[in-house]
Amino acid sequence: MATTMYELHPGLAPVARALDRVEPILPVETARARRLLSDALAPITGSVWPEISHRLSLLTNTGIPVEFSWSTGPTALRWTAEVAGPETPKVDRLAIASRLAGVEAGWLEEIQAGRHLRYGAWLGGRHRGETDELKVYAELPAGVPARPPVRHPALDGLEIEWRIGGVASTGTIELYGRGDIDGPVIDRCERAAFGTTGGLLAAVSRLLGTSELRRPALFSIAIDRDGDVEAVTWFGFAQRLFPGHDESLAALEPWCPDDCHVNLLRALAAGADDGRWRVGLIGVRLAAAGSTSLQAAIRPS
Repeated sequence: MATTMYELHPGLAPVARALDRVEPILPVETARARRLLSDALAPITGSVWPEISHRLSLLTNTGIPVEFSWSTGPTALRWTAEVAGPETPKVDRLAIASRLAGVEAGWLEEIQAGRHLRYGAWLGGRHRGETDELKVYAELPAGVPARPPVRHPALDGLEIEWRIGGVASTGTIELYGRGDIDGPVIDRCERAAFGTTGGLLAAVSRLLGTSELRRPALFSIAIDRDGDVEAVTWFGFAQRLFPGHDESLAALEPWCPDDCHVNLLRALAAGADDGRWRVGLIGVRLAAAGSTSLQAAIRPS
């Protein structure tokens, strides 16, 4: 059932519909997501510009301020959202997101200080059973070096322009960027991170059906509070990887470990065809333990 928040702002109805479809699959997680999303999106629903507050986000291709994500990893309900209305300066949004997530992001505030920002920051949530994990995604301004408080040799020598710094409530830091990511670069990073090669490249090739990688690509490295790499992830846009929405879903489903993951993917990606892609970034993740998983960003509809 849609919450009062969505009833107050019809522009967020696609978010309500997506949650309604997911609720029979993950009832506990959906209830928790509704509560936290209501808090995060309160500035959107209460904006002084209600006629545009729901359609200006850079998160999605329609401007709606929420994006869900799906993973073949542990079953969970995942989302990313705006934390302020269009009247709020971009420079203020990192502090808002950090407060909601309960994380310390002073190093990111220093990077953003005095620089032009396009969106400032977003808030991410992951609900698994009764457990909530929150994450701040902070914009790293173009041309500014990323200087996280913890480093790892896997970060060295990569010709990547880091554009987002993520800080999770667990203490993990994840850097996201864009660069000329080919097979040798992937293997070099994997070797520095885990002492292995071939694992991530093989998984990416399986997804694409070819060893020829599209370049440039997006890449991320997650480092825990002790300075160890948790995971490395290669990303590509579904629209560049597959000919259509149905084909992108067909490529994702074979990775599902069980029916629950299949049903969750279908519920998140369902909705009336509006002529625009609903699947956005698709990521192939290699974890420290050597396991690979798939993830996909999905616009609510």
